[in-house]
Amino acid sequence: MLILAVLAALVLMVLVPTSAGLAAYSAYDNISTLAHDGTNHLLKVKSLLEVSKTDPTAVLNATRLQQSQVEFTAAESDFTQLQKLVSRPDVQSAITQFAPQYSNKLAMAQSLIQVALDVSNMGKELCGVALLGADIIHSSPLATGSTKPLISTSDALAIEGSLVHALSYISDIRLQLSRVSIKDLPISDAQKAQITSALLLLPKAEEMITQGQSLIGPIFWLLGVGQPRRFLIQTMDRAELRPGGGFTGQYGVLQIQDGRMSHVSLTDITLLDYAGNGTAIGRKAPRDYSWMDFPNWGVRDSNLSGDFPTTARMTMQVFQDEGGGPVDGDIAFTPTLIGHVIDITGSIKVPGYNETITSKNLEERLHYYQQDFSAIAREKQISGNYSHSGRKAFTSTLGQLLLDRVRHLPVSKLVEVVKVAIRDLQSRDLEMYFTHPTVEAWLAEHGYSASIDSFSKQDGFMVVQGNFSISKASQYVHTTEHDDVGLDAQGNAIHNLTITLDYQQKGPVYGYDTYADYIRVYAPRSATLIGGDGFDSRQPLCSPGPIGSKSSTSGCGQYNSYFPSNARYCPDGNYSLGIEWGTVPWKIDSLGPPTELTSDLPGRAMWGGLTLTPKNCISYITLSWSVPHAVQKVNGLPSYAMLIQKQSGLTPTIELTIDASAIKGLKSFKFTGDITADKSFSLVPLPPKKK
Repeated sequence: MLILAVLAALVLMVLVPTSAGLAAYSAYDNISTLAHDGTNHLLKVKSLLEVSKTDPTAVLNATRLQQSQVEFTAAESDFTQLQKLVSRPDVQSAITQFAPQYSNKLAMAQSLIQVALDVSNMGKELCGVALLGADIIHSSPLATGSTKPLISTSDALAIEGSLVHALSYISDIRLQLSRVSIKDLPISDAQKAQITSALLLLPKAEEMITQGQSLIGPIFWLLGVGQPRRFLIQTMDRAELRPGGGFTGQYGVLQIQDGRMSHVSLTDITLLDYAGNGTAIGRKAPRDYSWMDFPNWGVRDSNLSGDFPTTARMTMQVFQDEGGGPVDGDIAFTPTLIGHVIDITGSIKVPGYNETITSKNLEERLHYYQQDFSAIAREKQISGNYSHSGRKAFTSTLGQLLLDRVRHLPVSKLVEVVKVAIRDLQSRDLEMYFTHPTVEAWLAEHGYSASIDSFSKQDGFMVVQGNFSISKASQYVHTTEHDDVGLDAQGNAIHNLTITLDYQQKGPVYGYDTYADYIRVYAPRSATLIGGDGFDSRQPLCSPGPIGSKSSTSGCGQYNSYFPSNARYCPDGNYSLGIEWGTVPWKIDSLGPPTELTSDLPGRAMWGGLTLTPKNCISYITLSWSVPHAVQKVNGLPSYAMLIQKQSGLTPTIELTIDASAIKGLKSFKFTGDITADKSFSLVPLPPKKK
């Protein structure tokens, strides 16, 4: 808008005075009229398309865009006539003869007229693109009843062509303005400064359009332009924490074709895993995840990597193997995202259940209707679904009610949903993976891929947990990651990490009491393990027999009231591990260093193993390792950077201490707080002391 105003001022201030000597040739009136008319048309566009800081979609007003197109077309006509007029030999000769003082300004005027033409043509084309956007935004883009394409292949080609033309216009604008001497213009210093600032925006505009061109293809791919796309949708229950965020008990398939979304419903995953083509029956987890020893491994248990692209590729393959068909991506989310959306839509009343769901009671009510036997019986009666999937009828009903609310939200509220989704991408409460390499690269570049960093550019670590207790106990376990980092004189970083699992069972877990958590810690590839403790060694201190059986290795009872390791502490004195599965109790093993030393992800070091925390107890898992040359030289001065990544479905407390006393020029550092997204820390050289 600023450029339009500046351009209008330039045309009037430079061109109209130039025509002062042309009165004898009756050209003055024509030049003045065309210059004023063309300029007024551009200024009219400026007033029509004012950008709102509070509502960026306000510019996508079809009526105003159509009016702007009319104004750009009229401006183009005026400036075309003006260009022809000032290019006439008789007009130029008259200027030289009767007003030689304006001869040098004529060349600037001709350049400015060409700029005005470029702006008019570009504006007209881009308004056409914006009208397509307005049609999409204001025609219920999430509605499922219409089969009319929101965006067609011809629309896509038109958009791509407009961006190519826009780059050409901007290139010519920069060329023409390079022929204009700002200091010689008959305007104030303030106006000259304004023009200079406006000119600096042109390279930025070129950069944005070039970036837009690189994204047009991927965006059309996501929207299914010319070919439909299928995306797997998964809900993750963070109360049953898994490496990628949570147990995935329900799924759906979202199909998008020419911008139109299909109807989406959530289905119990057991119907696919166990009642599909039988692929899951007898299947085992991949070799890299052999510790996942649940029988009949399928989609429900495929969330095995804290690196979401890895988990997604694994899940998508299993989904296809089980008869779900090929998909173009995987979209998974925790109840946190759903709660944020409910905060925007307002509370939801669920007919028949006498329930009003808010972001505050969402997870508790979902668990109640999926796990409580009396609630499941009532749920099946209300829904009329007495099959196994009837226990998730309430969840499906709530999901449909929420989707219907979202589909009917005004555009301003949909913008809020998008903003929430972006924040949840950063916190990994929303995770997305797509098979299109450019789309996936864009997610990674902007920190939205939910991947585990290789820590090649800085030091760092990520703790990944997996609740395999067959329970919803994770909601009662708080994780603290306490890392004491010492930087030695050679620039190596020595880490001493203590992971505290504080398990206070304040409500129903709908499963076994003992918290079985498989923990893996990822660090830079160059890291060397020094030692560790708190992991299940798989070496039994004793082996209790089945519940009700008299056969048991003598001495097991003593471990119910104490445990010979400071890595497990039960304030109430009850150290009993209880039942692992069915009537089989947990073996009472000694604790020691990590048992898994080979990383499932290339380019990273990883150490891990099983940890067991009895009900209302605390586990302390410790690891120490060194990272060589962690302190880098930047402009000849020492610098240390560290990244702590956060797992999906978890909000850990971080206690970080960095002792930099051995490095001259760096100051030691401390941080304590919960993190809701990956967090970076940097130690930079101290400023020189004042003399």
